[in-house]
Amino acid sequence: VGIRRIAKEAGVNSSMISYYFGNKENLYKTVLSLYLDEFKTIVMRLPIKNEQQFLKEFIKHHIRILKKRGKYIALIIARESVEDFERSKDFFNEFLKEIKNKIETVFRQGIKKGFLKDIDPVVLTRILIGIDIIFAFKIENLDEKTTSHLAYHILMDGIKRT
Repeated sequence: VGIRRIAKEAGVNSSMISYYFGNKENLYKTVLSLYLDEFKTIVMRLPIKNEQQFLKEFIKHHIRILKKRGKYIALIIARESVEDFERSKDFFNEFLKEIKNKIETVFRQGIKKGFLKDIDPVVLTRILIGIDIIFAFKIENLDEKTTSHLAYHILMDGIKRT
C-alpha cells in the first residue's frame, strides 16, 4: 500500500505522513509501537513467582490490549512473528525479545516444577499468543473477564500435567 492511499484512508494530506514520519516504514513502526510499548510495560511489571498467576494476568492484559488496539494490529504482529520478515526483525526483537524471554522463563519454570508438560517453551509461547488472538477476536459475545478466564483454562487444559 502506498503513502497516498494510507493518507486518503486516514483523511490526511500525504505530505503530513512524510513530514511527521519520514517514510512508510517509520509510520508502520510508530503504529505498531503504540501497541507494543503499552503491552511491554504491563508484561515486564508482572511478577513470575507464581507461573499460573503470571499466565492468568498475561492473558487478561493481552486480550484487553488486543481488543483495545484492534484486530489489524494483532494480525500484523502475528504475521510478522510467524513469517520472520527481515525488514522488521530488529524492530520486533527490540520490543518483543524481553516479553518472549519472560514468557519462556515462566514456561521453563512450570516444566521444571513438574506441573506443565515438557513442551518446548517457544512452542508454548506461540500457542499462548494464538489462543489470545482467537479469543480476542473470534469470541465477541463474552466480556473480557470471561474471555480471559476461558482462554486461560483452555491453555492450561492442553499444557498442564495431570
